[in-house]
Amino acid sequence: MSRPSVVALVALGWLASAGSAWAHQGHSAPEPWAACAGHQLSDACAWEDAAHLRYVGTCRAVSDALLCVRNRPISAAPSASDSTRHVIEVAIRLPLIASPLFILPTP
Repeated sequence: MSRPSVVALVALGWLASAGSAWAHQGHSAPEPWAACAGHQLSDACAWEDAAHLRYVGTCRAVSDALLCVRNRPISAAPSASDSTRHVIEVAIRLPLIASPLFILPTP
């Protein structure tokens, strides 16, 4: 196997594993934790962030505490203005575009 092919395979493996590492970094925002304060496991919960996005889910046990884990689509929060709500709704419906993967050509 040529050197460029090995480099491409290593890069592809790194990119494939990077997403799962980011997915398990934890939740730093206090809102999903606060949304389950005083609730029981599996209770319904909801919270909104500073960008006026509303997250709806259920309380799940994480690290000896309850965290509101989203199980519904993200939507515009009721507190969002009409223009902000429109921008959010359009942005949510846009497909996610993955960054292109460039594989080095083999000679």
